[in-house]
Amino acid sequence: MDIDSSTERKDFNTFRSKTILALHSQNKEKILEAIKFNTFAIEKSSRNLASKLYLLRAACYEFLKEVDFALVDYTKAIELNPYNCFCYYQRGAYYFSLNKVYHALRDFWKICELKYTHYDPIELIHYQQSLNYRKAISHVQKLYKGGFDFFFLDGKQQEFFIMPEFREYNKIILEPENIHISRTYKRHLRMYEKDYELCYDMDYETIMNEINEHYPNNQIGNFSISIIHSFLNQEGSSPKIVGTGLFKNNILVAGDLGIENGNEFISLTGFHKIPYAGKIELYKQAKVLTDKGFKIWNLGVSTERWDSYKYDLGAVKMSSDEYRRLYHKINPEAKNIFPRNIKFPTF
Repeated sequence: MDIDSSTERKDFNTFRSKTILALHSQNKEKILEAIKFNTFAIEKSSRNLASKLYLLRAACYEFLKEVDFALVDYTKAIELNPYNCFCYYQRGAYYFSLNKVYHALRDFWKICELKYTHYDPIELIHYQQSLNYRKAISHVQKLYKGGFDFFFLDGKQQEFFIMPEFREYNKIILEPENIHISRTYKRHLRMYEKDYELCYDMDYETIMNEINEHYPNNQIGNFSISIIHSFLNQEGSSPKIVGTGLFKNNILVAGDLGIENGNEFISLTGFHKIPYAGKIELYKQAKVLTDKGFKIWNLGVSTERWDSYKYDLGAVKMSSDEYRRLYHKINPEAKNIFPRNIKFPTF
């Protein structure tokens, strides 16, 4: 059986689903069973799919605290697919959980070497292990200014990594001056215009509290992200975190949390409490952003749930590479934020 074919690929998805269910169950017998059927699949699969199956089996060993077996499988996955950034990330994250920070760094540097070939990989990653956040804040500023998507990987005792995003995500981008809303919303605005008031650059913690209440599991509220963003506004004018609230009859009914970043505005997350309020808040905010000279409005990662909502406003979908080229076009200085063309370190 060659599960690299389209037919057997379904079998691979079945193995993956079973493995995930076993891990979620936290039942040792089910996880051991997952190891068995992944072992069977590995023996019958192509190199590419075997690499993915090794990752699944490694996750099982990781849960069982079989450190050596897990590391062997993560390494085997890399050997079979040495250009797959996700393989290095999985092993690096596991090293980090084992407090093997330098080993984790080597894997994360390799990701940057593969993904961002024109940049020095050492400069793209920051490891934070103290309560002095100045270097972490500076790194976040540089990533924003350079047009990079990035994420935080939290560890133990307030340690974390900040690193560029290596996964390919489509983004939803809007030119603020070209926003549009339907006739229904325009009619509603004409009838109730005097009831609405937009407050741009208000106390962003008020907006953050509302967002946490509506979406308690949102990532913006986790420790490392909240700490860094809380210090951003103390360090300069851009990037700057901004809270925007829409009030109806003096009651906060919608809001957006975002970042002013050069000629780009980045929406991180938002909320609305009543019908019409969400789009009206965005429509009014677009007018403010246009007046302030922002060229593009980054509405975040493409998701099936929210894309049509954003398309209705006139937004378009872009790949990560398309977005970065556009960002560099309107912010030409961004190309020189990080050192470039430095040889990758050898070990």
